[in-house]
Amino acid sequence: ATMSGAFVERVDERELAGHVVNAPTRRRPKEAVIHFVAQFSKPLAGFDGWQGENRVANGAVEGENAGCRARFRVSAGEQLVLKIGISYCSLENARLNLTAECDHWDFDRVRAESRADWDQALGRIEIEGGEDRHHTKLYTDLWHSLLGRRLVSDVNGEYMDRTGAGPVVRQVPLDEGGTPSYQHFNSDAFWGAQWTLNTLWTLVCPDHVREMVNCLLDHYRNG
Repeated sequence: ATMSGAFVERVDERELAGHVVNAPTRRRPKEAVIHFVAQFSKPLAGFDGWQGENRVANGAVEGENAGCRARFRVSAGEQLVLKIGISYCSLENARLNLTAECDHWDFDRVRAESRADWDQALGRIEIEGGEDRHHTKLYTDLWHSLLGRRLVSDVNGEYMDRTGAGPVVRQVPLDEGGTPSYQHFNSDAFWGAQWTLNTLWTLVCPDHVREMVNCLLDHYRNG
């Protein structure tokens, strides 16, 4: 998608925040705003940017063809860690998502947890026999099928409904503990779902099917 607008500012010595605006496309006739918060493990030594051909030395960067640069003082071999939280709804939700999903700076822990999540997801199918290339093919395809769903709701259950004339922030029903009863997804594979994902997910990932059915019902009620 073409970025038709952007805004970014330095919040403090370790954080940038703002949003980008994705222009409409043939498949998505309305622009989409994505809010973000970027946090760094070290203080910024400088921040500047540009808007078109114009250099922005200090302050916020805003407009079409805009971008920014963050500068740091690091020693050889020193690690700099970056965390980014996003939300279609608000900047506050982007920060909330980041805090809820990763409230630490342990890169190895994130890697280990990610590996465990994928091991659990791919481990729903166990195969025997064949050659290593057959195993690689099956689990790579299963991995791709699970990437076909894009999470668009926030940790508090809010999501952006674009079915009407203008965007509206809506709320997924919460359970007794205050947790969203399902998540909202945007799927890339509806055009061929009757031959692929409907069958696969129903057998292997019924929890995904439950969430997707709830999303479709919301689209129906909202739009």
